[in-house]
Order: sequence, then C-alpha cells, then structure tokens
Amino acid sequence: MGVGREAILWPARMGEGSAPPITVLMRAKWLMLLLLAVYTLCAGTCYSFSRFGFFVTRSQGAFLALSICVVVIYNLSYQQAYAKLSPFRFFHHLQILIDTFLVTVLIHFSGGAASWLWPLYLVVTIEAVYLLERREEICCAWLGAAFSHGTLLFLEHGRLLPHIAMPFVDQRVQDDVLYLLLIWFFATVFNAAIAIIGCELMSALRGETQILRESEERLYSFLNRTNDLIHSNAPDGSFLYANDAWLRTMGYCRDHLDFLTVEDVLHPESLQRYREELDRVLSGGESRSCEHLYIARNGAPVAVEGNLSCTYDGAAPVAVWGIGRDIGERKRAQEELYHRAHHDPLTGLPNRLLFLDRLRQMRAVSQRMGQRMALLYLDLDRFKWVNDTLGHGVGDKLLQEVAQRLSACVRETDTVARIGGDEFVIALGQLRDSHGAEVVARKVLAALEPPCLVDHHSLQAGVSIGISIYPDDSDELEELMRKADVAMYFAKEKGRGGYRSYSRELSFHTETLLADALEQALERGELRIYYQPKVEVVTGQVSGVEALVRWEHPRFGLLTAAQFLPLAEKAGLLEPIGRWVLERACQQNRKWQEEGGAPLRVAVNLSLCQLKQGDLVDRVRDAVAKAGLDPHLLELEVAESALIDDPEYVKGVLAALSRLGVGVVLDDYTRKGEAAGLKLLGVRSLKIDSRFTAALEDSDAAAQAASSIIDLGSALKLRVTAEGVETQGQLLFFQRQGCHELQGYFVSRPLPPERVLDFVRGGVTELLWQDSSRVKDESAAPSLLAGEGELTSSHASV
Repeated sequence: MGVGREAILWPARMGEGSAPPITVLMRAKWLMLLLLAVYTLCAGTCYSFSRFGFFVTRSQGAFLALSICVVVIYNLSYQQAYAKLSPFRFFHHLQILIDTFLVTVLIHFSGGAASWLWPLYLVVTIEAVYLLERREEICCAWLGAAFSHGTLLFLEHGRLLPHIAMPFVDQRVQDDVLYLLLIWFFATVFNAAIAIIGCELMSALRGETQILRESEERLYSFLNRTNDLIHSNAPDGSFLYANDAWLRTMGYCRDHLDFLTVEDVLHPESLQRYREELDRVLSGGESRSCEHLYIARNGAPVAVEGNLSCTYDGAAPVAVWGIGRDIGERKRAQEELYHRAHHDPLTGLPNRLLFLDRLRQMRAVSQRMGQRMALLYLDLDRFKWVNDTLGHGVGDKLLQEVAQRLSACVRETDTVARIGGDEFVIALGQLRDSHGAEVVARKVLAALEPPCLVDHHSLQAGVSIGISIYPDDSDELEELMRKADVAMYFAKEKGRGGYRSYSRELSFHTETLLADALEQALERGELRIYYQPKVEVVTGQVSGVEALVRWEHPRFGLLTAAQFLPLAEKAGLLEPIGRWVLERACQQNRKWQEEGGAPLRVAVNLSLCQLKQGDLVDRVRDAVAKAGLDPHLLELEVAESALIDDPEYVKGVLAALSRLGVGVVLDDYTRKGEAAGLKLLGVRSLKIDSRFTAALEDSDAAAQAASSIIDLGSALKLRVTAEGVETQGQLLFFQRQGCHELQGYFVSRPLPPERVLDFVRGGVTELLWQDSSRVKDESAAPSLLAGEGELTSSHASV
C-alpha cells in the first residue's frame, strides 16, 4: 500500500527509521529564495536609477546569476531526489555544506563585511537543527558557518578576493580589523544561540514525536495481532489500511489493497445494506452492530459481524473504520446445532419438531389452495425381533435403509420424518382426494417388499401404515397424528404389511379397548404419577410440584390424564384412581424428604365429583397421617367452576380442608365467582387460567385479565401461579406484573419421581431465560385419544 495513504492513519509511524519530512524544509527554502529574489530585484533597480549606478560588474553579475541558477537547480534536484538520496549517511551533511557555501557567496556579492545577508547563516543553522539529530553534528554545522564567514572576511580584507563596493557604505570598514572581528563575533554568537535554542526545541519535538510514534506503533501492532477483522477506507471506498487478520481471512496481501475498494470485496447480497450503513455513519449516526457477507479472493463467502465508525478532520470524514469478527465458524456451528435439533441423527430425516413445523406450513398451503393433505403413520413390523436377535447395530442400519427407500417414494414437496424408534411419518400435500395417499401407501409397501441386505443378513422390512386426511378427519395437526396412529394400530391388528385409513369406527373401538383395560390398570400397576415443577419468579427456585396421573398402557404407550380420565368417569373409576393419586403423592413427598430433599409442596387435583364425596376430608386426613407428612406440604387444587356449580357445599368442604392445615388452590381462576370470600374459604393460592396465558401475547384482553388476577392476589395476600407458561414473552410478562410462581413447559415438562430431586437441586434459574423455542414434545406427541393437556373440567386429573 502506498505510504501516502497509510500516512493519513499513521503520520508519526510513517517517519520511523527515515529522515524528517522534506515538505516543511523545502517550503522554507523556496520562500527564502523568493524573498532574496525580490530583494535583489528591488535593490538592483533602485541602485540602477541612483547616482551610484549598478555597482556589480558584468563578470560579477554573471557569476551571481549563475550562482542563483545553481541554487534553483540544486533545490529542485534536492526535492526530487530526496527519497532516493536520504538513506545515504552524509547526504544531509553535504546539503548543509552546500547551503553554507551558497550563503557565503551571496554575502560576498552583497558587500562582504557590509552585507546585511549574514543572518542567512541562521537559516542554515536552523536547517541543520532540523535535519541532524546529534548535537555534535549541529555544532559542526555552526562551526562551518563561522569558519566560512570568517574566511570570507579574511580573504576580502587581505585583497585575496575582489571586494565589491556597496553604495552608502564606508569602504574603510574592509580595512578595520576590529570591525571585522566584531561583525564576525556577533554573527557567530547569534548563530550559536540559534543552534542551542533550536537543539532544545527540536529535542523536545523529537521526544514528543517519538512518544507518538511508539504509541501508534503499539496500536498498529495491536490491530495487526488481534483476531478481529479491521480495515479502514476513504469515504470513496478505497482502502487505507487492513490488518493481518483481515488480509489472512480474505486471502489478499497489502499490495492488492491499492487496486481494491470495499465494494469489490462485498457480496452482492450485502452491498445495499453496507451502503445504507455507510451513509448513516457518514451522516453522523451512531455505530451499530450489523452483519455483512464478504467475498474472499478465492471466491469463498466470509460472514462478518461488526460495526462501522468514522474518523473526521474537522467536519469532513477522512476514514471509515470497519471492525468485525469472522462468524463463519459460529454460523456453521449454529447450522449444525439447528440440524441436530431438527433432524434424526441416525437417518438424517426430519425429527418430530421439524416435521410438525413443515406440517403447519403444508396445512396453511392446503387451506389457501382448497386442497387436501394426508398424513401417513408407519411402524416397522418385527423390528424389536431384529434388535433383540441381531443387535442394535443391525437395527440401526436397517432403519437407515428404510429411510432411504421411504424418501425415494415421495415428491420433493412432501416430508418423511422419523419420530420414534421404528416409527416414521409421511406428510403429503397438494392432494385432490384421499386416493393419492393410498397410492403412496401402496408405493411404500412395494418399495419395502424387497429384502434389505444388512451385514450379510437378508431382512424383510415390513411396515404397517395408518392414514388420516386433512381436513376430512380433523383440522388440528395433533388430532391428525392421533388418528393416523389409531389407523396404523388397526392396520397392524388386521395383518402386518398393510395400510388402513382412519374412520370414526376406529376411535370407538379404541375407546372400548381402553375402557375394558382401565379397570385392570390399577391392579396391574400401570398408573404412574408425574410431577410438574412450579418455580419462584424472582429466584427461579422450585417451590412446589403438581401431581399428574399417567397410564402406561402396554400397547398405546404413556397416556395423559386427558386421554383416559373421561373414560374413567364414565366407568365410575374416578374415586379409586383419585384415592390412589392422593395417597401416592403424599408418600412420595415424604420419601423425597427422607432422601435429603427440602420440604416441598405437592399439589393434587380434585374434581367436582370427588368434592361431593362425603368422606373426602377423612380420606385426606388419613393419607397425610399415613405418610407422616406435614399437612401444610399438601395442596389441593380445585377448579373455579366447582365453586360456581355448587357453591355452598364446596365452600364447606374447602373450609374443613383448610382447618386440617391443607392448602387450597383455586385452579383455572378467571374471576367469574365472588372474590371477597376467598380468604374465608382458606384459599392459599390462585392459578391463572392457562387460556389467558396462551393468549396474552396476542390479546390485550387476556393480558388485562391476567394482570387483574395478579392484582387481586396481591390485595388479598394470596400466592398467584401462572399456569401454561411456554414462551419467554409470557415469562417476561409475569415477571413485570409481579406474579409469584410459574408452571409450564418453558420451565419443565412433567417429570417422573426419580428425576424431581435432581431438578430441584440443580435449580432452574437459567431455564427461565432460555429461548422460547423449547420443544413441547409431550404436547406434540401423537396419541390415541384427543387432548394432550391436563383436564380441568369435572373429570380433571385426579
């Protein structure tokens, strides 16, 4: 890069190791020559018209003119050849010697001892002070001037040089030795004073310049050693500077920068954004972080995140600085993490999260175009036998082979995903009717009919397929998944290696199967209790848990309360299930304490039919006593609707429970009922209806309703819990409003009892500020019955 460009940014550093800048010195010389020329012209003119006439002979005039031409030519040559000659050791000394000689010549032709031009020796001394750094050399320059002046006076006094008589001057001064000594001594002392003063001034100036140079050198070194990409450009885009990291990343060397502008290395996608940011910075706007895409010399894209700033000279911008960091590795890591979070690591197919996202997009397109969408739910036949007999390695390779064959059966606009061990789903869009789904199902069966050769094993990858159609079977994605799962189950029951479309009769048969098995679930030990943590908004620490019943069905997997409690209510099984949940939750709470856990509040849901049982208070007292649990560590959650349906009876039951020391929590609170008597009922806490929580980011009415419940709780000194918190926006809302507790998938999904203590001890402060993209796996999971959340109606989770 040219020295002139870098000198804009590093003016002191550019002089390191070289002579002082020549510009100032040459300006002074040309100015002095101009003054002398004007003086000579005026003096010669005046003398020519005076009674004395022009006093210089022709030969002397010619010699003087020649001397002036030599001086002019010499200075021009000196200025042009300075860069090449300055590295020579005695170049400046020769310059001072020649200037001293030329000054002596001028003094001679202007009258010698009577000349007024002897102060030109002071100019030469100043030049020596400026060019020479050592005091000894400056002293030699001063002595040289004194010697030249003295020699000139001596030669003219001894008539060894012809004396030029000056008008108006007594010529006898040339013969007065005392006068000559006095004028020489005065000029020499005056010149010495200038040399001493100049040395001190230049020493101080050089010291400050050295400090500035070292400071700039440290900055220059720092910029070149940093890993950040730094470059500086003139306002027109030409490069002034780029540090080593920028050059290394972009693949350029410094010589290339003379022929580049910043727009030459910007990707077309970032060009307009860069121009807008540059215009904003040049107009005085504050610097802000932005991301740009550059193009390296080899054509590779380089993603840089940073900001622009501007350096001004007065009000005029002189340099634009770009400081950024290569975020290519970070972006690749983010893309890799995103891919891992959205794809199955074994097969590379989309996982459940990405599949549901594409399913939503496909549904939107189908709705807009008035078309149908099909969902195929696939389960491999006899896959468990492969894993158990041939090992998981063979099983994994079989799954990879199946994934490749399934992907070959669909269009690019369709999606194949793996959502479980041996479960795959296919989403088909832009269908005119259900016949297209059946065509693909037969195509899949045909593709999997040839045996798969895995590690010298010939394996038949049979599959059972269930089909559901949007919008014929449902508008909801979870419902479509559930119904395709139901259809797949009956396809497998009918005979492996086939497919079946969903119909209402299948759901009826499923409910019948579940109702028959539910009576035996308690006896067979198939019911489980999961616990969902509640956390303090301020501290992020777990303050309690809610007990949620689950049914681990041998065929249908883990079913939530919403999936089987309606059947339990129809079959009259809520009472035994409720008693079991109550006793088990109390026992588990006591067990956690025996394992070293801190006392924890456990909440159990009560439905209206349970509240109407006459022995409820006795059963609660017995459960607490049998477990040896402090009653204050048990909370019973009652839906607000129960108070509205039968207020007098329910109020009496709640008051009796409160006298036991058990906490009463009003669940799904919406302020429909009377608020004044809540304290009299022994209500300890209010739970904001999850419908308000789900809608508050999009609905001002929902946000106002939630805020009013929090204000009511504060006025009545009741704890307020926000239920169903699933996003960071909801968390921030409840933090601002002063809510006490949070519960929802953003904090934690329901946990099996053996994982609760680890969760409590680990704390969840970090979880509260994670990104709101937390996966609601449980709510998104396909199931055989509708409704994935916990019920809060008359058949609430017991």
